[in-house]
Formats: sequence, structure tokens, C-alpha cells
Amino acid sequence: MPSANYLPEVLETTEAERLATEFIFTEGPTWHPDGYWYFVDLRQNKLLRLTPGKAPELVRTTIGGNGTTFDLQGRLVVCEGDDRRLTRMTADGTAASTSPIRTSAGRIESAKFRAPRVTIIFGMAHASIVWLPDGGLSVLAHCEYPNGLALSPDERIMYVANTRSSQYIQATKLDAAGNMVGRSIFADLNEGSEPGTPDGSKVDSVGRVYCDGPGSLDSFRGGIS
Repeated sequence: MPSANYLPEVLETTEAERLATEFIFTEGPTWHPDGYWYFVDLRQNKLLRLTPGKAPELVRTTIGGNGTTFDLQGRLVVCEGDDRRLTRMTADGTAASTSPIRTSAGRIESAKFRAPRVTIIFGMAHASIVWLPDGGLSVLAHCEYPNGLALSPDERIMYVANTRSSQYIQATKLDAAGNMVGRSIFADLNEGSEPGTPDGSKVDSVGRVYCDGPGSLDSFRGGIS
């Protein structure tokens, strides 16, 4: 029996549909406005493209590919943790076969990335690392175990899901230049006995925050004072 639809303005149905199978460890789904998904099979080092109703297509191999997103020019950015790098394709996806994949960033303050897993683009920002317009890098904020990342519609709040140890969503307030000016616990997910942890996160156009959580996909009203 289908579950109640608590988000009727967002979900047409609560019935799950399997689009493809026979993967080992899928990660980093990103929806393209032209009607297909990019995602990775982490264990097989594959970046794939999936159009509903069609078989998955191999785009290219990765070096520990994980989180994916698009930059402001529509180029796909992939975290490749086993090589401690972020890579970027051209907007039409041809970089995989016709030109080198460019390494966007591999170091910050003379230290290599440990293993980038998730990324968002904030003007020129990646996760808890700010990518300044001049191409330099600086740390935005330190977190225990940052995972799911998302920005408010006005790009003034960054939401970070903390997956290990204490489980919560942190809200980091940003100024117009992308600098941290405050942060707080936006949602505490430590209570209850349901299995699961906060992980992947998204924010919709009216500022609602969606995050994997213990036992379900949770929805929260966005914003901090």
C-alpha cells in the first residue's frame, strides 16, 4: 500500500520506480535539464548517463568518482577521491572523448585534498572550500564529517550534513563575497532509533531543505536568523 504523500506539491507519487540495476555502489546523482541523470558507480570507477526508458551509457572512467554537480556554465564537475582531485567536463560532455579532462583543483594551502566526495558550485565555490574568482582557494569552514551540501536560493546559506559522530545539518551563513559570517545547527538528527544518517542534500526554489535522514527522506523549512 502506498505511503501518504507529505509533499504533494513536490512529489507526483510515493511509488518508487527502478530505472536501472546491476550496479555495485551508485553515488552522485545529478539531473540534467535535458532529461537525463549523471551518476557514478563508485566501485567500478564509471561515470554514467541514464535517460529514463533507456539503458545506461558509459560516459568515461573515473579515479574514484563520487559526488557530481554542474557549474554555472553547465559543465559537469566530478569529485574523484582516489586521485584527490575535482575534474570538469565541457558543457556538451565531449571532454570525455575529444579533449583532456581538466583538473579544477587538487591542493589547498599547500595540502592535498584528502578525498573529495561531494561538491556544490557557489559562484566559484566547492563544498567547504571557497574557490575565489582569481582562482585561489581558501577554507570556508571546518566540519567533523561534511557530506551532503546545498545552497539556499540566494546563495547566502550553505547547508552541510554531518554524517558521522553527531548527526545534524549545519547552516553556514555567508556574506556577499562568500565568506562565513555565522553558523548554527539547522536540524538535529540524533534522536530516534531509525537506521540511516544525514547525507545527500538539496534545496528547492522556495528554500526547503531535503536531506537523507534516519528512516526517510526528510524535508525542512530553510533559513537561519
